[in-house]
Amino acid sequence: MAMTACNQKPRYFALICGMLIGLTGLYTIPYVVGSAVGDLHLSASVAGWLAAVEIVGVSIGSIVAPSLATRLSPRRLTLASAAMTVVANLLSGLMWSAIARELVAFALVRIIAGVTSGIVLGMVTAWIALTGESERTYGRVYMGMSLAFAMLLLLLPPLQSRLGGSALFLTLAAILFLLLVPLIRQLDISGYSADRPAHAPPLVRLDVLRLFLSMTLAYFTYGAAYTFSDRIGNAIGLSPTTIGTVLSTSTMMSIVGAWVAGTLGLRWGRARPLCGAIFLAGISYLLILRAQTSAVLLIGMAAYGVTTMFYNAYSLGVAVALDPVTGRVASILQGYSLIPYALGPGLLGTVMGDANFKTLALPALALNLLAILVVLPVLTRLDQESKRCAV
Repeated sequence: MAMTACNQKPRYFALICGMLIGLTGLYTIPYVVGSAVGDLHLSASVAGWLAAVEIVGVSIGSIVAPSLATRLSPRRLTLASAAMTVVANLLSGLMWSAIARELVAFALVRIIAGVTSGIVLGMVTAWIALTGESERTYGRVYMGMSLAFAMLLLLLPPLQSRLGGSALFLTLAAILFLLLVPLIRQLDISGYSADRPAHAPPLVRLDVLRLFLSMTLAYFTYGAAYTFSDRIGNAIGLSPTTIGTVLSTSTMMSIVGAWVAGTLGLRWGRARPLCGAIFLAGISYLLILRAQTSAVLLIGMAAYGVTTMFYNAYSLGVAVALDPVTGRVASILQGYSLIPYALGPGLLGTVMGDANFKTLALPALALNLLAILVVLPVLTRLDQESKRCAV
């Protein structure tokens, strides 16, 4: 897949709205899981797999979006997918009280919501690529998106605690509808092209495999820690408002991570920043899963937040470095990353059942250390090549 850079002036508000539509489902999953377990008395396993199917849907949508855009109008594809996301959340709100009886139907609606929002995410990513200054635009869009999510995560817990999961989905549908308006007015991805150049340099497939395997290990616990953070907060006696504050703080810290990544760039190469981010993420999982007080959970989620956008920026940068001509590796990696993210909650909920989260803290850290060892040879090679080019 190649991008035709048109050097469009970034329309930041519309881009942020598109990213919010693409990722709102993922950011609000802890509340859905918490409400399903606490209010509707579903098991942790079932709630975890409900979260997993939606995340997998987002992944599939993001991966197939470029291919669909070669057959359909990119603008119509994006707007139709955004509208379907609104409808899916509306249906979820109407179905919520009957979820125990209509579990399969509800899961199907959440899969549709995931796929359609994933298509929006993939196409907005392509739109950013058209600006000709992708790194700077990504940083600003991620910062704006994270700020919006931080405010949203403060408002949703009181609403959910008073009115339940149905009100949560109906509110999300209303918010997503409002976000759709700027896309209708400003969306312009007419310069997008998914044509592959006739002559592209060969990929170092082992390095690509190492990058994907490392992300699989890192994202497995990444998804699980965030998804069950609501349950961990409940287990240590935190109120819904306090849990919302913790999650909002984590999201705010992701703004810091995005800013640091954009400022640091490649001054320290790729190995030190990326391996440092993976290690810090492992420490954050240790704190989150072993938390017994609000302070420890807050510190863990804050560290978690810092690593999110930072890790994403550098891992996608490695993908671009491995395939700078077509961008296909980066495109697939973005969608693929959500698969281990999705499997984490389901497998963790199944393995753990009603056991204590603390038992999984050290294995979570070990997975991240293994992720560093897997990807380190790739990062070292790329850093050495960068030094040779600089000479």
